[in-house]
Amino acid sequence: MFLLIMVLMPQKFTIYFTLGCIFIIGSFFSLKGPHIQFTDMTSKERLPFIVGFIGSMVGTLYVSMVLALSYYAISNFLGGSTGMKILSSNSISSILKCFGRRH
Repeated sequence: MFLLIMVLMPQKFTIYFTLGCIFIIGSFFSLKGPHIQFTDMTSKERLPFIVGFIGSMVGTLYVSMVLALSYYAISNFLGGSTGMKILSSNSISSILKCFGRRH
């Protein structure tokens, strides 16, 4: 079910993923205290991991918005939903041909 939501509704996945990450970080702030948690997160050993964590949240939001915007633009300017179906089926078959599979 989770993968189905992730594939069919990426915006919903993005919202839940980002809110979950914010709640996890917020729970650590409330358990340890804001000052101690912030100094732990910005320590030299943990800084690359927290940058990667926040970067993945920002990247997920960005990619989801770009996908939604591109879907909107393609569906409105290139023949509507029929054009989108043709474009997506051609894209999928081209990708599958690259990996040696037939569609």
